[in-house]
Amino acid sequence: MAKRISYYDVAWDRRSGQGVLRLTFDDRTQAELRSLSGEELGLICALLRLEKPIAYDEANETFSTDSSLIEG
Repeated sequence: MAKRISYYDVAWDRRSGQGVLRLTFDDRTQAELRSLSGEELGLICALLRLEKPIAYDEANETFSTDSSLIEG
């Protein structure tokens, strides 16, 4: 089940050309997505900035704005 994202932290390593995204959920658990390309990181960050609420399903590695799919 997808968990609602409360906030997130982003890191970008210019040397390796890879990003890291740390998601913190409403229940205060976290998920970390590593080795993201610049394109992927930019797309996910835009989604996180522009859409509310948004959730992430770790099992399926999917983001969703569909409130019927969000745990809680």
